[in-house]
This record gives sequence, C-alpha cells and structure tokens, in this order.
Amino acid sequence: MACSVTFAAELPSDVHPSLTLRVPDLAGHVKDALAANGAKAILFVFLSVDCPICNSYSPNLRRIASEFGKQGVVVRLVFPDPDESRERVQQHLKEFNLPFETYLDHERVLTLAVGAQVTPEAAVFVPGRGWVYRGRIDDRFMGFGKARPQPTSEEVKDVLTAVVTGKPVTVKSARPIGCSIAPLP
Repeated sequence: MACSVTFAAELPSDVHPSLTLRVPDLAGHVKDALAANGAKAILFVFLSVDCPICNSYSPNLRRIASEFGKQGVVVRLVFPDPDESRERVQQHLKEFNLPFETYLDHERVLTLAVGAQVTPEAAVFVPGRGWVYRGRIDDRFMGFGKARPQPTSEEVKDVLTAVVTGKPVTVKSARPIGCSIAPLP
C-alpha cells in the first residue's frame, strides 16, 4: 500500500439497505458483514497492518467502541490487502489491542461496496437505512506526515452520536488521509 491523500467520493447510492455482503471473518467463516442483531449502527474501519496512520488510531477505536458499544454500535475492522495473511492480521490485532470482529476482504466485496480508497477509512452502516457516512475518523491528520496533537473535528463520533440519538446525519463524507488501497490485479 502506498501512502497518499485521497478525496472521498459520494457514498454509493445504489446500495440497498437490506443488501447482504458476505465476507470471510478472521476465522475463515463467511458471514454477512452487514448483519448485527439489534445494532443501531455498524462502524467499519478499513485498516492495513503497515500503515502508520492506521496504527496511530488504535486507542481511538477502542474509545469509540467503549463509548458507543453500550448504545448499540458495533465496531468491525476490515483488512482489504490480499498480501496481509490471517496470521499477520491476528498478530497485528494482538499487538495493537484491537479486540473487534475482523474481516479479511481480500476479494474486496465490502471495500468496493463502500467505495473505500485508503486505510484508515471509516464507513457507518445503519440497518434499514444503508450507508450514512464514509471518510476519515477525525481531522487529526491534515496531510501525510502532518498531524495535529488533537483533532478539531471528529466526524465518526458526530455521525454515531446522531444515529444513536435519532438525529439526522449531517456529514455524509470527509476526506480520509492514509495509505491507498491498491487495486486488485
């Protein structure tokens, strides 16, 4: 994966909210990634084991899961790089203390459905409504190698807060900065 600044396009408009996306989890079981009984929302975060920006967000992901898990939000990780083996991803999850359901999207089923282009990139799916957000987690990174000590805008938290409180989601996308997801051969 190459590091780059990528601009998010619009969310896919042709994705039906009851769509089934079958993707293998870390154990190799093919599951519907969009199924989550009773969940108000599913936060997908696309990651790579070698992307330093991804790795810096590990504590943020644990905080988001802690804050919103009690409110019906499920956090799931997606590793789209076919060169990242199950063992390598497992080691990465252990090393960065990421105790979330994880998918190996080597065939890019979920990645293409969302339109994810970089890691880290977040996407929020609301059962019955579809995709409501895709983009950065927050604005801590202004460019590759340029980071603020603290973010001034936390889009994922804002979107999740809107969803769990029943308010409209006002931000549909925000430019993610990270490592490009290379096209499949």
